[in-house]
Amino acid sequence: MEEVLFGSSGLVEGFAPGALFIDCSTLSPLKASEFTERLSLQHVAMLDAPVTGGSEGAKNATLSILVGRKDLGIGLDLAKSVGAVFPVTSLAATFEDGLISQGYGDDDNSALARPIRKLSGL
Repeated sequence: MEEVLFGSSGLVEGFAPGALFIDCSTLSPLKASEFTERLSLQHVAMLDAPVTGGSEGAKNATLSILVGRKDLGIGLDLAKSVGAVFPVTSLAATFEDGLISQGYGDDDNSALARPIRKLSGL
């Protein structure tokens, strides 16, 4: 992926400022953060959105796209710009923003689970 994006004649050379790169691979979170930072230097946003389900999911039309919290705002803004409505996703974003404002941290994806566990007595 790094070679495809940043190598000789890589994709980054063709991106215009303000472009959005959507990564649907299973890139590690560390690499995703690194690539997001490197692309931002080119004024390109990156949406980390891996696809799960494999070939079986593709056959059965049951693939899922996972989008991280930092990327969720980009996705929601794009959805709004084309008239798509994602009420549950918007609610999840609001909920997670609330958790972060309560000090659960914005870099830890497990932050969402901690208060749920705590409230449920697990």
